Formats: sequence, structure tokens, C-alpha cells
Amino acid sequence: MFKLKGSGSEFGAGLKHAIERGWLSKHESGTCVKLMPPGEDLLTGKLHIG
Repeated sequence: MFKLKGSGSEFGAGLKHAIERGWLSKHESGTCVKLMPPGEDLLTGKLHIG
């Protein structure tokens, strides 16, 4: 956040957006997130092989 000069609320909004889009999944505890599996297109969710 420091390098990008973002605020806490901007960071939180970015996380919320990524979770809503399926780019991240939030653990039920709310303490960690998981990235989308490699090979999937972040915008379409389609698997790319090769």
C-alpha cells in the first residue's frame, strides 16, 4: 500500500472486488485469502493450457 500510496479503504475495496470476481477466495475465518489456481484467465475464468 505504501508504494502505491493507497489507503486502507482502497485496499479493502480492492480485496472485496477480487473476491466478488472470483480472483481470490476468503477463508471462512476471514484471516487469509487464496489466489485463483494457475492457468486460469483472471478476467474470464477460462482455463488456458500450454
